[in-house]
Amino acid sequence: MSSATIEDYLELMDDILEQARPAMLQPGKYAVDATQLKQCIDDIRFCMPSEIRQAKTLVADRANVLSNAKKEADEIVRKAEQRAAVLVDEHEITKKAQQRVAEIEKQSNEKLKSVRHATNQYLVDIIGSTEDTLAANLAQVKKLKSTIKDKQ
Repeated sequence: MSSATIEDYLELMDDILEQARPAMLQPGKYAVDATQLKQCIDDIRFCMPSEIRQAKTLVADRANVLSNAKKEADEIVRKAEQRAAVLVDEHEITKKAQQRVAEIEKQSNEKLKSVRHATNQYLVDIIGSTEDTLAANLAQVKKLKSTIKDKQ
């Protein structure tokens, strides 16, 4: 196998193991062609450096592509930021933004006033209910006190 890869040799080793016959008087052990298996291992050792070089080249190429892509992306972002700055500085956009801010601020103040009014009304209702309950309890306490005094 002259242009074989490590994967090819591993596949061949797998085939060798599948063709192995059970060893006599040794359950769980198999007899394999040791010469053929040794040759596969030697071939893997021979192939490994070239495949490692190829992998390193691929990693370097990937790093190059990523570096170039990052440079391009940075340039695109820089140009976009410049364009955005120009647009923001234009009078009409700024004016519209200021008007929108004023509208939002007005709506927020109106909503705040409404929420405060509702909260105050709720507190008045709760305090009134508490006052009524306390008055009823006070009346019962006074009545009980009077009953105790009358029995003396």
